[in-house]
Amino acid sequence: MAKHDKQDAIEVKKPAGALALPDYLNDGQDQAEQLEQNDLLMPRLGQAQALSPQLKKTNEAYAPGLEVGDFFNTATGEVYGREVLVVPVKYFKQYIEFTPIDQGGGLVAQYADVSEVPPEDLKFGPNGEKPKVTEFKNRLCLLVRADGGAEPIVVSCKSSGLKTMKQWNTKILQGVGNPPVPCSAIKQLWKLVSTTRSNGQQEWEGFKVEQAGFTPAAVYPKAKDFLALLQDKVITVDTAGLADEQKAEGEKVPF
Repeated sequence: MAKHDKQDAIEVKKPAGALALPDYLNDGQDQAEQLEQNDLLMPRLGQAQALSPQLKKTNEAYAPGLEVGDFFNTATGEVYGREVLVVPVKYFKQYIEFTPIDQGGGLVAQYADVSEVPPEDLKFGPNGEKPKVTEFKNRLCLLVRADGGAEPIVVSCKSSGLKTMKQWNTKILQGVGNPPVPCSAIKQLWKLVSTTRSNGQQEWEGFKVEQAGFTPAAVYPKAKDFLALLQDKVITVDTAGLADEQKAEGEKVPF
């Protein structure tokens, strides 16, 4: 599948100095997000690790052209490259129970609310064993293509990526520009950039977030319609291949 290495080809012009909200965004739609999980099956934005099954030609999940650090669509296998542009639409959490890797790994169950999870299942063991249930912080987004098209994708973070998601959430609440112009998430365009991280002993692939200006005029109506569609729907994240990813990352990425 073709790799899209120029996701940032869309020009988002930034006025010099303080930014002003463009006229097409001044529609009064700046209500606070409902930070809750509600049921639509959405693909995830995957990121290839050194042991990801999508890199192995003998694996049914193999994605041609995929390289370590690349972003890809977990449902279609489409490769996006090391940078993507996204418009955040909705934030939610989920909790997934995995079988321990030393017992073969695998996905056991997933929960939409932390109240459904026994508190002890979220705690590390006395010798640093991973929790039975892993928390995922998710941003349902529109991925913006170089041709101006947009498609739904879930940016999902766990373990070492939770800090990145917290930082992203904080920046979204602040708004766009310097000084920031406060506006709702669907009016903001963000670039996710692949980066290699290390804790001194291990390395893994993560990403950083960069402001890319305001949501393009051609994409904003789609973002509004998508947000409206989600109001009475429950979001379910595609977990196909997640158990294999968890097993592969478990050998590289500390939870």
